Amino acid sequence: MEAISRSIPEDNEIGVQSKIYNALSDPIRLKIIALLAKQPLCVCLMKEVIPIPDSKISYHISILKEAGLIVGKQEGNWIIYSLTPSGRRFKPK
Repeated sequence: MEAISRSIPEDNEIGVQSKIYNALSDPIRLKIIALLAKQPLCVCLMKEVIPIPDSKISYHISILKEAGLIVGKQEGNWIIYSLTPSGRRFKPK
């Protein structure tokens, strides 16, 4: 039993994995990941493909950012979002 116990991930690693799986559990977030797999985008361009209110897209982006799947970079008046290396691993096919 001791060997089995040592083979499971630590609590912090389980927490990271849980955030990632939670972030990937929503179809809108998967669409955002798929869009960003093509190229970095601002919210205004994402909304052309995913027609939802600003507050909802911001909510989904925050979950993806918290899970470490996307990052945002300020460019002038815009924030351009792109996938992190972790995010690239989970892009939908």
